[in-house]
Amino acid sequence: MTTRSLIERAGTFVGLVLVAIIFGLLVGPQFFAPTNLELMARQMAIVSIAAVGMTIVIVSGGIDLSVGSMIALCTVVIAQLLRMNVSPLFAALGAIATVAFCGFLNGVLITQLRVVPFIVTLGTMLIIRGAAKGLGEERRIEAPQTWLNDLLRVTRGEALLPSGIWAVIVLSILVALLLRYTRFGRHVFAIGSNERMARLCGVAITRTKIVVYALSAAFVGFAGLLQFSKLSVGDPTVAVGLELDVIAAVIIGGGSLSGGRGTVAGTLIGAAIMTVIQIGCSQRGLANWVQQIVTGCIIVAAVALRWLLPESPRYLLRHPERRQEMARTLERMGQPVSDAVTVPQQADAGERPSIRTLLSSDHRADTLGLWAAFLSCMLTVYLAFNWIPSMLADAGFSSSLASAGITAFNLGGLAGALVGGLSITRWGSRTAMLSFTAMAAVSAAIMSRMTYAPGAAAFPILAMLTVTGGMINAVQSTMFALAAHVYPAGIRATGVGAGASFGRLGAVISGYVGVWALDFHGPESFFGVIALSLIVCGIALARVTHHVPRRA
Repeated sequence: MTTRSLIERAGTFVGLVLVAIIFGLLVGPQFFAPTNLELMARQMAIVSIAAVGMTIVIVSGGIDLSVGSMIALCTVVIAQLLRMNVSPLFAALGAIATVAFCGFLNGVLITQLRVVPFIVTLGTMLIIRGAAKGLGEERRIEAPQTWLNDLLRVTRGEALLPSGIWAVIVLSILVALLLRYTRFGRHVFAIGSNERMARLCGVAITRTKIVVYALSAAFVGFAGLLQFSKLSVGDPTVAVGLELDVIAAVIIGGGSLSGGRGTVAGTLIGAAIMTVIQIGCSQRGLANWVQQIVTGCIIVAAVALRWLLPESPRYLLRHPERRQEMARTLERMGQPVSDAVTVPQQADAGERPSIRTLLSSDHRADTLGLWAAFLSCMLTVYLAFNWIPSMLADAGFSSSLASAGITAFNLGGLAGALVGGLSITRWGSRTAMLSFTAMAAVSAAIMSRMTYAPGAAAFPILAMLTVTGGMINAVQSTMFALAAHVYPAGIRATGVGAGASFGRLGAVISGYVGVWALDFHGPESFFGVIALSLIVCGIALARVTHHVPRRA
């Protein structure tokens, strides 16, 4: 066993013990009381089971940002089925199957569109959240009391812990055995370590990835079931940002975002560390921002420790003889050899791309065009996604029509994302990209000239919302695919990350623009701003000189 594996297996647990001792001294003996330990177990159950599913995804080299939205959708589906007098068992199974299907779609989009998982799941995060809001009509859904509400409560006849927590323990053990002792588990690690080598060895990459995302989503569905048990209602706004806690649990537990590394036991310990910090800070009376700072410091420390260990990429790049020895050892053990071990020609670990590299003469036009496109496109997406219900409600339409409007927008968006992704990978990017932008701007301009009044016909508005949503999401998918392929491999991550930051800036600006457009100028100006933003996006995209070529 290597020094690295020993430190990763024991170090995380030692960290948990140290954090628990620190808060035990700060809070007092009651911190380790059975009731408080049970509270910690209940609180970490939701994150733990979702993180177990995320472990499979991260080990395979992927990521899923739609976890929080899936949990919200699951609670809404359960509540709606219970209100329809469906039995609790079938309501739970139906909700988990719905979420698993969302994961299946994630896997299909990632493998067929050949777009990075971060981009695909970022889009599906918005789509699934919108579907949850539309299905729940933008409000909490009350449901009749059933045994589902007692999954996180101790009832008579149960030993020590609620049945939901026992289920989490059993499922975690099954996933650990799956990853360690089955062919599927070996294939997942092989894909995460070196996908090209795994393909040459005969691993079914596409099928395995689809199963990975569907299986992970099924565990997220069980987390949604526990969330419903905790709330007793279906809430389409719950679990916002929970995907960050889930990913953090995997990383703290020894997982690597580059793939090929991660354990279920480490993930559970990582979730426990975060739970101890949250409850300890709360019982100590510390503010929420203190919890966030402490958790962030632990994540950074966990990642930094991995770079300082022997066998880390930085260590191997500086010690070629150790890299060759480790490669021979892994080959004898029959384990996949990662690129960090086998490729001595990698750039020096201290040489990292920067913003200056992106703005060099070779990439300046592409970078500025992408930044402007990210900002204007995400401003458009968030403006439409967050403000269409308010726009229709302010115009005098009923809440049901407002919910139908955002549902139509999201359904059109799903179709548009599929069409946009296929067009950029199969038919060439530039014509498709600019065509979708022009069609989206035209549809938004048409909507700015429509009549919005309580007596106006609803069907034309819903139809145009579907078309506009499809075109806007087609622009978004083509832009993200373009960003993933416009830079060379050495600076690709930096380029996409910088563009995503401008996209986040556009999302923030959309809040102020939405207030200005609706409070002072009405729906006509609202869609006029969307049309103008799309025109700016098209002009910016036209500056990008590199693009994905048409496939042969």
